[in-house]
Amino acid sequence: MTRKSLISPIHIGFFCFLVTFVVYVHHLPLTALSGDGGDFLTAITTRGLAHPSGYPTYVILGILVTYLPIASTIAFKVGLLNACLASTTILFLFLFLYNVTKSRLISLISSFVLAFVYPFWLYAESVEVFSLHFLMVVLFLFISYSYHVTKKKSILLLLSFLTGLSLTNNFTIIFVYPSIFFLIVSKKMMRQLTPRFIVSLLLLFILGLLPYLYLFYGSYFGPTISWKRIESLSGFLH
Repeated sequence: MTRKSLISPIHIGFFCFLVTFVVYVHHLPLTALSGDGGDFLTAITTRGLAHPSGYPTYVILGILVTYLPIASTIAFKVGLLNACLASTTILFLFLFLYNVTKSRLISLISSFVLAFVYPFWLYAESVEVFSLHFLMVVLFLFISYSYHVTKKKSILLLLSFLTGLSLTNNFTIIFVYPSIFFLIVSKKMMRQLTPRFIVSLLLLFILGLLPYLYLFYGSYFGPTISWKRIESLSGFLH
């Protein structure tokens, strides 16, 4: 067995994760940087609402990491979340690029270029939603290309759930949808869309939207001072 066969692409992907995560954590600030960091930290700390659209998935994840048994600030703990999300993005980016190019070197170099380019690195260490957004974009590419190659129906189900979940974070993700559609659409996919399977896709899409229920919780049971009170369906839509 050769050394190359012993080191699989997944091993290299996790190597990318570990290297970038260590670098990001080493530079994590103990407080919020500029931008919306203060707003998100307030929503996470008080179990309230962030500015519209509320970004419920990010806020929920932020609340969960505040329970980490680490003697540090909440900003640092949420920063750990962002660093983990960013490093996971690099892991899946490497796997996606390797699946497309079949070149470990090209995939590795390209992944590290993104990991340490200024805007990506900045949001990997800031209390912001963009690390989660970048992860969802790369997951769309990775999963869609996997379906493009294999045509497995289970991958379409995963894509449907991810589509719903992606709408609970940053709405600019919709600009990725057309590219994903053209990547996965095929005659075989159309044959897979039986009425029963379409119902399954819709249910998983709705399941991905469930984090929006947190907005009602944050509105009614959160702090007295919050970005907005949701008192009706109209208030939720706004």
